[in-house]
Amino acid sequence: MGIVDIRRALKYPPEVFAGTIEMDLNAGLNDLFSYTGLNIDKLYATLVGFSSVIAKDVQLRVSVDNKLDYMVLHDLGAIMGLDYLYETKISCTSSMIARARALSAYSGFAMRYHIKVQRLGIVHKILHGIALTDREKRVAEELDLESIVKSYPVEPWTPYKGITTVMYESTFVSSTGTFFRVTPPANTKVVLLGIAVERPSSTNKFRISVTRDGVDDIMVLDAYALPSINAFYGAPNNYAWRVVALDELIIEADVVSGGPYKVRIIYGYGPLTIAEKIAWGRDLTPKEREIAEKLKLFEQVEAGLLP
Repeated sequence: MGIVDIRRALKYPPEVFAGTIEMDLNAGLNDLFSYTGLNIDKLYATLVGFSSVIAKDVQLRVSVDNKLDYMVLHDLGAIMGLDYLYETKISCTSSMIARARALSAYSGFAMRYHIKVQRLGIVHKILHGIALTDREKRVAEELDLESIVKSYPVEPWTPYKGITTVMYESTFVSSTGTFFRVTPPANTKVVLLGIAVERPSSTNKFRISVTRDGVDDIMVLDAYALPSINAFYGAPNNYAWRVVALDELIIEADVVSGGPYKVRIIYGYGPLTIAEKIAWGRDLTPKEREIAEKLKLFEQVEAGLLP
């Protein structure tokens, strides 16, 4: 299965990763994916979308933190299938667990989910009623975060944030190996926004893996669960991933059978901002540091307002 290891994958937060699940379901409860101990790593995760095969008499149950079955879809037979992504916004500070409850055994279940991951910021603590440290209280008071949260609690964020150029690549993939590689210019980020494919006839025939900046296989995705090129006309926000690379972005194929397969990639470029440099531990020039101090960018990054 292509469950994404968010701790290993996260490098340039906030990022949105895709995971795929392909399995046979037993009658009763089946574990799909889970993320626990997020509070220990000070991570903040949000389920921003999912899709699945049309599966009659199968329920999807998502629990977050201490909220059991926070979201329940009572019958996946009533959804629109893998080419329609249901946009959600379910956040957690400690755990997220997704399960499928099947009335009877079900063969060939497949689904895709998108999860946004970032560092736990002060604004997230305020939203979820988590106690602040003395330093966090000082930053919250300096930026008046209480007023910000009360006046506009919905986070106005998009995977396209900071991207100035959006591009496509279309190709045929017939064998195992690298089929896409991008090296961004200096002080520039490249962002993978999505992949659509010519869907194989079943699971385990064609997989796509993503490597960036020396970390291999941060996502390994079964192409059967990805959007079909016949339905994926563009990349509206609820389809978009956000996987950032500063050195190199590599996409590879593992073709087990069939092909050639059509593949479409959407990606973008944007300048590396001062706030991103702060959040990602990059060195600042003296001029950038002067700007950061003047605009309180260090505090805004710590608060979770940027990037």
